[in-house]
Amino acid sequence: MESSGTSALFKGVASLWGDLAASLPSILSTLALLAIGSLAVFGVGKIAEAIARNAAVPNVRAVGRTFRVIVSVLVGLAVLDRLGFSRSLLGIIFLISIGAVVLAFAIAFGLGAISLAKKAAEEVVPDLRKGILPELPRDEK
Repeated sequence: MESSGTSALFKGVASLWGDLAASLPSILSTLALLAIGSLAVFGVGKIAEAIARNAAVPNVRAVGRTFRVIVSVLVGLAVLDRLGFSRSLLGIIFLISIGAVVLAFAIAFGLGAISLAKKAAEEVVPDLRKGILPELPRDEK
């Protein structure tokens, strides 16, 4: 009985090694993609910082960090795609990320430039009322 158990164990180990050998090219190419992506993240960050420094941007490190995060997300998505995750899932993750960034910029604009946002809204709302909404009576004091 012991010999059949040992035989099954050897077959299982051999099968595992076979699966590992079959997936080794995929694993190596994913690691290479990750290594090249890491170099790209570093390089893009340095280039963005140099451009920001030459343009006299006040916070050069923030610009570099922003570009590093963006490229890191793209590299991460490429690695997940290479590992075989669903493309539709990756697309949804990417769209949610873009939406979050746009929402963050909108909130920052609204909070950081209240007077500018108010002026823009005051210019847009009368134009909308002329084209879409009926003229509303105004209370004059």
